[in-house]
Amino acid sequence: IFGDVFTNTTGGNLIVQYSVVPVSEAGCPGTAGQVNLTVSPQHTLAPNLTDVICSTVDAVNAPLVVATGSIAADLFQITAINNPSGLTAVAGAPELGTFNSVVLLDDRWENLTGAGATIEYFIRPINSITTCVGDPPLPVTVTVNPEPQVTSPTTETICSGSSPTITLTSSLGVTSSFTWTVKSITGFISGASNGTGSAITNVLIN
Repeated sequence: IFGDVFTNTTGGNLIVQYSVVPVSEAGCPGTAGQVNLTVSPQHTLAPNLTDVICSTVDAVNAPLVVATGSIAADLFQITAINNPSGLTAVAGAPELGTFNSVVLLDDRWENLTGAGATIEYFIRPINSITTCVGDPPLPVTVTVNPEPQVTSPTTETICSGSSPTITLTSSLGVTSSFTWTVKSITGFISGASNGTGSAITNVLIN
């Protein structure tokens, strides 16, 4: 019976019974004996674990759980991380290995591609007491929305009493909105204040 593989998705232990008959070298059968094999249930990751985050500023919010009716798991093994767009991890240090259920919650990804991109973590649950592992690994899909980059000119010279004429633009086009803040003022310039919109409307006086 060595090499037999059983799958148990019932949520409880099951018994496989073998009737074993010994046979002598001369071909004489002996009395049948019974071998009982207990098959512990397989752990199954909850389906459709997903999250949608913004580039850089949001962490993944996808705590790992098993499917309804599955036997409990206290560990989760990341077997692969699929990153087809080549996004950069800026926090959390995503890596392969065995972790607890909140392993993804500090992961943050930078997406400067100009379009939404996905990260897929392939994960299987483990029960540390039974040592049983759920197979195959299932994906946890995270959509990372892109981070806009300012593409308008960053310098301009104007006359005192005028407003900047730069129209603010971004790498994501007209879908972006803008918030500006006064970072510093050199000399005795008045009229600068924080605001929103695609044009800085401050009237600056030197």
